[in-house]
Amino acid sequence: MEFTVDRSSSQPIYSQLASWIETNIASGEWQSEYKIPGEVELSKSLGVSRGSLRKAIGILIEKGLVVQIHGKGTFVSEPVNSQSFAGRLSVYQDLVLMGVPFTTEVLEQRIIPAPDKEAHRLDISPAEAVFYLKRLRRVKGGPLVVQESFFSAARFGGLMSEDFSRTGMVEIVERRYNITLEWTSHTISVAKATMSVASLLGLKVGDPVLFTESVLYDETGNKVETGLSWFRPDRFRLKTTTRREQNEPFYSMLGRSAKTGLNPAGSETQPQPLSRNPLKHHLAELLPLERISINHTVENWSEAILHAGRLLYSTGAAEERYGPAMVKTARQLGPYFVVAPGIAIAHALPQEGVIKPAFALVTLQPALPFGNSENDPVRLLIVIAAVDTQQHVEALKEIADILSNPVSRKALMQANSQSDAFDILTKN
Repeated sequence: MEFTVDRSSSQPIYSQLASWIETNIASGEWQSEYKIPGEVELSKSLGVSRGSLRKAIGILIEKGLVVQIHGKGTFVSEPVNSQSFAGRLSVYQDLVLMGVPFTTEVLEQRIIPAPDKEAHRLDISPAEAVFYLKRLRRVKGGPLVVQESFFSAARFGGLMSEDFSRTGMVEIVERRYNITLEWTSHTISVAKATMSVASLLGLKVGDPVLFTESVLYDETGNKVETGLSWFRPDRFRLKTTTRREQNEPFYSMLGRSAKTGLNPAGSETQPQPLSRNPLKHHLAELLPLERISINHTVENWSEAILHAGRLLYSTGAAEERYGPAMVKTARQLGPYFVVAPGIAIAHALPQEGVIKPAFALVTLQPALPFGNSENDPVRLLIVIAAVDTQQHVEALKEIADILSNPVSRKALMQANSQSDAFDILTKN
């Protein structure tokens, strides 16, 4: 990026220089540990005085964007914090475990009526009392993040007496209420700094900030807290790790075939007998009559999954905790498991209670919304207990064949008894 002095601007040249360098850093043009050219060389190439360049570098040092090492030169700094939403629950835990010195200033701590959005996230009534906590975290004296937290006061009003300037929110809540905070869902976006946020983070009104909205859950899946965070983007780097979920290739194949009316090979589907192969009997073993429930009535999707989990538990295929684990997974990852119109396939990790490979099948009457606007409502729910990703892949393929056939799929959804559904699944 080229720099040109705007001599008609009221902004001093050193400030223009600082903004130009900051833009190079923010855009990735100058990455972490990039060595900035020497003072004489850079001032000459940019057509500015060394004094203006020194002032610009000084501003960037104060912001923590660059660092000067005696005898070596000036380098672009590493972001202060690298947050991974696949790991710890809070910024406090991140900073502590990374060994980064920081301070927390509690700006507000009081009981207030719940704002509409936060009431909705906590599943409470609008204007119901909530405990409100607002904090500013600083690293090396510079502001990093403004955080707001909302708790139902009916359950967590006792937090008013706690000191959040010295201890993390997660630690305080777990200790005081003897619960385990299990996971957090995040919505991440870029926002413009309001006057309040800008003044706290040392930014200009309208400057971009990294904005997150979160909901914190305990080990039973209950909502504990909802939070808002505004991060300085030049001092914070967000890292995520993405991997294919167990059985994701199966979901992808099923979703494509069910929506297009094609079988996995891409040819037009007609009622076809399942192929005869040595594992043909295996599907019947994985999904016996005892794990089939027809026209079951429940109030919501989580009860449907729990019912299917009990079918696995009652037949010795999984521990009792596996059903709640599937619900937790669904809440964490969202309704991605509603793979085709009217069809949902749920699971949890093997270590969350699987005893042996198994399926359970439930048809719902009436069909229920699972939160997937494209494929709701769900009529057919299949849950999977997998010991590993390969052990029952042939049976998964057979189910995909059945569900990708519109005739078989419709017949399965309309089955009037366990034996009818079993016959559809296992006929030659």
